[in-house]
Amino acid sequence: MNNKHEKVEAALKEALTKIMHDELDFESDVFVTVVGVTLSNTLEHAMVRISIFPEQDTKKVFEIITSNIYTIQKVLNSEVHMRKVPKIAFKIDTSEQHAERIERLLESVVTSE
Repeated sequence: MNNKHEKVEAALKEALTKIMHDELDFESDVFVTVVGVTLSNTLEHAMVRISIFPEQDTKKVFEIITSNIYTIQKVLNSEVHMRKVPKIAFKIDTSEQHAERIERLLESVVTSE
């Protein structure tokens, strides 16, 4: 990954974090975190990985985000100073849940020995 990609990803992550906080209305006990942004090689597309807590609200919150994607993109276009801002798409980041599952499995193996 080159330095330009890393800088653009960091700028998009920062801007999207602010946009999610300022533009979208979530319940007060819901936390949405932008975990990371992955750019395509051409810088035309960006996959935004998000984490939602509590987990039981994931589906509802993800629907709110996807139904507001055009608003998010519009605000992003005005916030990020690039000639062409990448088109964004969102994905639920499940790496934390996956890591917890692996930890539980490892603990069960250790305790069963």
